[in-house]
Amino acid sequence: MPPSTVQRPRLSRRPFEPFAFEAEMTAVAAAGWRCWWPGQRPPDFVAVEVVAPGATADLVAGAFDYVAVGARRSAGIEPVTDWTGLLCAFTCATARTATEVAGAVGLSTSGARRSLAVAVASGAVLRDGRHFTVNPAWRPALTRLVAVELKLRDWQKGLVQAQRYRRWADASWLILGAASLAPAAAAPEAGVGLARLGRDGAWAKLRTAKRVRPTYALERRWAEEQVLAQALRAGWRLDRVTAPGATFVGAPAVATG
Repeated sequence: MPPSTVQRPRLSRRPFEPFAFEAEMTAVAAAGWRCWWPGQRPPDFVAVEVVAPGATADLVAGAFDYVAVGARRSAGIEPVTDWTGLLCAFTCATARTATEVAGAVGLSTSGARRSLAVAVASGAVLRDGRHFTVNPAWRPALTRLVAVELKLRDWQKGLVQAQRYRRWADASWLILGAASLAPAAAAPEAGVGLARLGRDGAWAKLRTAKRVRPTYALERRWAEEQVLAQALRAGWRLDRVTAPGATFVGAPAVATG
């Protein structure tokens, strides 16, 4: 089936214009979140360069769990974006010593102590003498994550990366900025959304991303913590939301670095 072309409201009617550089795609794709974000409620935030094992997602849009974020903020918990700190925090569902944590995650005891110190400083882990326990208020901060991989021409590499994001994202997209969709259309169905984007915002969609239940909880939490951290640095505040579950008014914030 040939891709359908859709113009977002208030865009010019100029012919489809390919990007000259991949970096130019970020702001345009983020502003065009309506094309790849599911549902009517806008994302609360669109983050950039979210690191995941094996690949870094160019964009990740998220919807926050306002109750969970409120509980975290009340407890003074900051996002844990350090991978080993997060890994150690995950092992502390029951009280453990640094030596026990080290054995569970494959770090040296000194390395586990350093990573636990990061988790304790964030408030995600509580320390009682020699023992460490996860803070019960350190709850998952997001209810939905959608990952986007942006590529000019190398759709094969982009597809592999976008497929990997399905390990932790609810949906994943590959968006091309210069290459034709035709070669990518021949790729086996992988559940990844596939589209082409022009510099003027023109949008050509070949396939819609399929929702998936993330299977890698640790990778999911790492992405969530990074999105929340970027949102807080950019000025997103829970008290600007009128009530849990309310529709966010206005365009979502977009991280710029």
